[in-house]
Amino acid sequence: MARTGTEELLHELRRSSRSTDLLVPLVEKFMKNMPDVEDDEDREFMNNLILARSQPRKKGVYSPSMLSSCVRQVYLTKTGEQKRDVGRISSNGYFVEGNFRHFKWQFIVWKMHRAGIVQLVDVGSICIGTEIYVHNNRGDYGGTIDNLIYIPGPDVIVTVDWKGMNSNNFYKAIAANYPQHKYAVQVAGYAGLANASLDLSQKIEHAVVIYENKNGAVQTRLLKSPLGLKEYRVDIKKHRSEITSRLKTLRAAERRDEIPPVECVSTRRVMFKDCPFAPICRGEVEQLERKERKKKKIRKKPTVQFIKKR
Repeated sequence: MARTGTEELLHELRRSSRSTDLLVPLVEKFMKNMPDVEDDEDREFMNNLILARSQPRKKGVYSPSMLSSCVRQVYLTKTGEQKRDVGRISSNGYFVEGNFRHFKWQFIVWKMHRAGIVQLVDVGSICIGTEIYVHNNRGDYGGTIDNLIYIPGPDVIVTVDWKGMNSNNFYKAIAANYPQHKYAVQVAGYAGLANASLDLSQKIEHAVVIYENKNGAVQTRLLKSPLGLKEYRVDIKKHRSEITSRLKTLRAAERRDEIPPVECVSTRRVMFKDCPFAPICRGEVEQLERKERKKKKIRKKPTVQFIKKR
């Protein structure tokens, strides 16, 4: 049987240095032609995409996006504790930029779908194969997948998560053979939930996370990408026990109505400054800071040596 264009490309890639990549080589090949909004189908997709991304996030659930973050923050978010408005211009700019970055890649995947290169999996969402809400049987753990894609050739269904990064963080990240731990746990969680809540033709075994260098093309010894993309494939089984353990900890805290211990150690770090629950933790974190300062002072004190007379 003759191979399709996608299968032929993937066959070639298996013999190359990027043989483990599933999606990025297809994206790069597709982008040799400029994708654009061309007709009513494209306009309808974009309208549905904007509608899907503007849906309010479901409350009262533990989200895979933050499960690897501070346990206390996850707990307070799920239990509905009132959040403060952080009001940081840089943070707001980051999230706005992230929304439009997702629009870009989700539209490109849609155009690849129309070209027959990949297939967006239709599970009845507002926007085909895009912005899909998944959840567990209990209903206390759930979130929204960026893309759900079937890739011919390897004959796999994968969840895909897009991550924009500034150039400094991107170059640090590509030196690793695996994505940052928090992202690996996140995408493994989404893929596991997709298996649990969606009627799929096959089980998802891997999640794909793609980093994008915000400065564009990358030409280094470790990576050559005209679009500045780095793809990682995450085995969802690898993180299953950790996800289960963290959910168990959170559920136990909720049953006891006890807030989990504080994890921040400094009020000056971004983790604390950007946290919507920082006022709740400030006293405890400041106390930890004082203890740390005392330890440093003790370590800095010169030791007195007594010399025994002969």
